[in-house]
Amino acid sequence: MAQNGLDDEEFEKIKNAIKVREAKDKIKLSNKISNAYGDIRYFNRLLTEKERREGFEKVTNEDIKQVAQYLLDNQSYVIVGVGKGITKKHLESYKKA
Repeated sequence: MAQNGLDDEEFEKIKNAIKVREAKDKIKLSNKISNAYGDIRYFNRLLTEKERREGFEKVTNEDIKQVAQYLLDNQSYVIVGVGKGITKKHLESYKKA
């Protein structure tokens, strides 16, 4: 993902999933309360639906690649291989990629 990002279909699925979550947020009281809490905590006011959506709509595939690369560069992670023929050398090559 850090090298290629997401393909167009994956990117659209994620965007649609966010839209579904937004629709649920309008209906479920606990989500409304959670959103209001976050709005006031971070922005010192309630955001409009448009303002809340703007950030998500601006995300590009390049942004996703940059975040993935940042996570790989700055976080601890474990590489695991399962199956016949997986060797330590195999796994170490992923660390360098």
